[in-house]
Amino acid sequence: MKEKVEREVKLQPPEGFDLSGLEGERREPRLFDSTYYDTDDRRLAREGVTLRRRVENGVGAWHLKLPRGIARLELELDDSETVPERASKLLVGLTRRRPLVPVAVLRTKRDALLVRDGERDLAEIALDAVSVLEFERVAGAFEELEIELIDGTEADLRRLEKLIRAAGAKDAASSTKLV
Repeated sequence: MKEKVEREVKLQPPEGFDLSGLEGERREPRLFDSTYYDTDDRRLAREGVTLRRRVENGVGAWHLKLPRGIARLELELDDSETVPERASKLLVGLTRRRPLVPVAVLRTKRDALLVRDGERDLAEIALDAVSVLEFERVAGAFEELEIELIDGTEADLRRLEKLIRAAGAKDAASSTKLV
């Protein structure tokens, strides 16, 4: 199981926002589907916890994100068709053994920039076009900007956030795409 602390800011981009106005190294565009799991009564979401299975280019992985102060602890578990037993065991205090079921399927088209300072990768700025899927049909859509620290500092994150807010970005509706 891989583990990392994730520090990011999520914003709502202004209409017609384009990453080309920002400095950074263009990343390859990505397309992935994420199926989010929770209990029927959304116990995980209420506690700021997310569990998803992401599939990109035919390769899947499970991600469990847990609040950790202003950041989140992200655990990556090997792929399987069903919720990994390890994730279920870690969440039993929240789920109270209620089953974890799919609650949303999102398809994300991601354009991103890598922001560097010399040899150091500070952050990735991603513009996500997200489609909410219901039975393989698009039931809704939204855009989201993410600034995720890589080797940068909190000051770097704030500077990049200020830059993007100056371009018209606003607070995102939530700290997770699921909500």
